[in-house]
Amino acid sequence: KRDWSSDVCSSDLFRQRAKKHLPKGFFNFIDYGVEDNIAPKNNRDAFTHIKLVHRGLADIDGIDCGTTLFGKRAEMPLAISPTGAPGLCWFDGELELAKAAAQVGIPISLATGSITPLERLIQEAQCRLWFQVVVWEDRELTLAQVKRAKIGRAHV
Repeated sequence: KRDWSSDVCSSDLFRQRAKKHLPKGFFNFIDYGVEDNIAPKNNRDAFTHIKLVHRGLADIDGIDCGTTLFGKRAEMPLAISPTGAPGLCWFDGELELAKAAAQVGIPISLATGSITPLERLIQEAQCRLWFQVVVWEDRELTLAQVKRAKIGRAHV
Protein backbone atom coordinates (compact mmCIF):
# COMPACT_ATOMS: atom_id res chain seq x y z
CA LYS A 1 0.00 0.00 0.00
CA ARG A 2 1.33 3.41 -0.96
CA ASP A 3 2.10 5.95 1.76
CA TRP A 4 -0.38 8.85 1.49
CA SER A 5 2.37 11.34 2.35
CA SER A 6 5.12 10.11 0.01
CA ASP A 7 4.57 12.61 -2.81
CA VAL A 8 3.66 15.68 -0.75
CA CYS A 9 5.56 18.77 -1.87
CA SER A 10 3.91 21.57 0.15
CA SER A 11 2.63 22.13 3.67
CA ASP A 12 -0.86 22.89 2.33
CA LEU A 13 -1.03 19.58 0.47
CA PHE A 14 0.28 17.73 3.52
CA ARG A 15 -2.43 19.35 5.65
CA GLN A 16 -5.14 18.39 3.14
CA ARG A 17 -3.94 14.78 3.04
CA ALA A 18 -3.65 14.57 6.82
CA LYS A 19 -7.19 15.90 7.20
CA LYS A 20 -8.44 13.23 4.82
CA HIS A 21 -6.54 10.30 6.37
CA LEU A 22 -6.41 10.99 10.11
CA PRO A 23 -9.31 10.57 12.52
CA LYS A 24 -10.91 13.98 13.10
CA GLY A 25 -9.85 14.24 16.75
CA PHE A 26 -6.19 13.50 15.94
CA PHE A 27 -6.15 15.95 13.04
CA ASN A 28 -7.71 18.68 15.18
CA PHE A 29 -5.18 18.05 17.96
CA ILE A 30 -2.35 18.68 15.49
CA ASP A 31 -3.95 21.39 13.39
CA TYR A 32 -5.52 23.71 15.95
CA GLY A 33 -3.75 26.30 18.05
CA VAL A 34 -4.59 27.09 21.63
CA GLU A 35 -7.04 29.69 22.84
CA ASP A 36 -7.73 32.02 19.90
CA ASN A 37 -6.00 29.82 17.29
CA ILE A 38 -3.77 32.67 16.07
CA ALA A 39 -0.41 30.83 16.20
CA PRO A 40 -1.03 28.41 13.28
CA LYS A 41 -2.04 31.28 10.99
CA ASN A 42 0.94 33.36 12.10
CA ASN A 43 3.26 30.40 11.46
CA ARG A 44 1.88 29.86 7.95
CA ASP A 45 2.04 33.59 7.20
CA ALA A 46 5.68 33.78 8.34
CA PHE A 47 6.66 31.09 5.83
CA THR A 48 5.10 33.05 2.96
CA HIS A 49 7.81 35.69 3.43
CA ILE A 50 10.64 33.20 2.95
CA LYS A 51 11.82 32.99 -0.62
CA LEU A 52 14.18 30.23 -1.67
CA VAL A 53 16.51 30.87 -4.57
CA HIS A 54 17.24 27.84 -6.70
CA ARG A 55 20.87 27.52 -7.68
CA GLY A 56 21.08 24.41 -9.81
CA LEU A 57 24.45 22.82 -10.45
CA ALA A 58 26.10 24.89 -7.69
CA ASP A 59 29.09 23.29 -5.98
CA ILE A 60 27.98 22.20 -2.52
CA ASP A 61 31.13 20.32 -1.51
CA GLY A 62 32.39 21.56 1.80
CA ILE A 63 29.18 23.24 2.93
CA ASP A 64 28.60 22.74 6.63
CA CYS A 65 25.10 23.49 7.91
CA GLY A 66 26.03 22.54 11.45
CA THR A 67 25.87 24.79 14.47
CA THR A 68 26.09 24.64 18.25
CA LEU A 69 22.89 24.34 20.24
CA PHE A 70 23.26 24.67 24.01
CA GLY A 71 26.92 23.79 23.84
CA LYS A 72 26.64 20.71 21.61
CA ARG A 73 26.99 20.24 17.88
CA ALA A 74 23.90 19.84 15.71
CA GLU A 75 24.30 19.01 12.03
CA MET A 76 21.65 21.57 11.14
CA PRO A 77 20.27 24.59 13.02
CA LEU A 78 17.11 22.64 13.78
CA ALA A 79 15.52 20.62 16.54
CA ILE A 80 12.26 18.69 16.69
CA SER A 81 10.06 20.42 19.23
CA PRO A 82 7.76 18.69 21.69
CA THR A 83 5.14 17.33 19.36
CA GLY A 84 2.48 16.23 21.79
CA ALA A 85 1.44 12.74 20.81
CA PRO A 86 2.69 11.64 17.37
CA GLY A 87 2.21 8.07 18.54
CA LEU A 88 -1.53 8.65 18.17
CA CYS A 89 -1.13 9.38 14.47
CA TRP A 90 1.57 6.90 13.51
CA PHE A 91 2.62 3.62 15.13
CA ASP A 92 5.70 4.36 17.25
CA GLY A 93 5.57 7.92 15.93
CA GLU A 94 7.73 9.40 18.69
CA LEU A 95 10.31 6.64 18.30
CA GLU A 96 10.42 7.16 14.52
CA LEU A 97 10.86 10.91 14.99
CA ALA A 98 13.69 10.27 17.46
CA LYS A 99 15.40 7.86 15.05
CA ALA A 100 15.10 10.40 12.24
CA ALA A 101 16.55 13.12 14.48
CA ALA A 102 19.46 10.87 15.44
CA GLN A 103 20.07 9.93 11.81
CA VAL A 104 20.42 13.57 10.71
CA GLY A 105 22.21 14.72 13.86
CA ILE A 106 19.67 17.05 15.44
CA PRO A 107 18.09 17.00 18.91
CA ILE A 108 14.50 16.09 19.65
CA SER A 109 12.48 17.31 22.61
CA LEU A 110 10.10 14.85 24.22
CA ALA A 111 6.82 16.23 25.54
CA THR A 112 5.98 15.62 29.18
CA GLY A 113 2.78 13.86 28.13
CA SER A 114 4.35 11.67 25.46
CA ILE A 115 3.20 8.14 24.82
CA THR A 116 6.68 6.63 24.50
CA PRO A 117 8.84 6.44 27.63
CA LEU A 118 11.98 8.56 27.32
CA GLU A 119 14.09 5.56 28.37
CA ARG A 120 12.90 3.68 25.28
CA LEU A 121 13.70 6.60 22.99
CA ILE A 122 17.20 6.92 24.40
CA GLN A 123 17.88 3.19 24.15
CA GLU A 124 16.34 2.46 20.76
CA ALA A 125 16.91 5.70 18.88
CA GLN A 126 20.20 6.69 20.51
CA CYS A 127 19.20 10.28 19.98
CA ARG A 128 20.14 13.57 21.57
CA LEU A 129 17.06 14.03 23.71
CA TRP A 130 15.74 17.14 25.33
CA PHE A 131 12.85 16.89 27.77
CA GLN A 132 10.04 19.45 28.02
CA VAL A 133 9.12 19.98 31.65
CA VAL A 134 5.56 20.96 32.45
CA VAL A 135 5.34 22.09 36.05
CA TRP A 136 2.38 20.42 37.66
CA GLU A 137 0.59 21.44 40.81
CA ASP A 138 2.06 18.32 42.42
CA ARG A 139 5.70 19.47 42.53
CA GLU A 140 6.90 16.04 43.67
CA LEU A 141 5.50 14.52 40.47
CA THR A 142 7.25 17.24 38.45
CA LEU A 143 10.53 16.55 40.26
CA ALA A 144 10.16 12.81 39.62
CA GLN A 145 9.83 13.53 35.87
CA VAL A 146 12.97 15.68 35.93
CA LYS A 147 14.91 12.98 37.80
CA ARG A 148 13.82 10.35 35.25
CA ALA A 149 14.98 12.58 32.43
CA LYS A 150 18.35 13.21 34.09
CA ILE A 151 18.91 9.52 34.79
CA GLY A 152 18.20 8.89 31.11
CA ARG A 153 20.71 11.61 30.21
CA ALA A 154 18.08 13.85 28.62
CA HIS A 155 18.63 17.58 28.76
CA VAL A 156 15.91 19.30 30.80
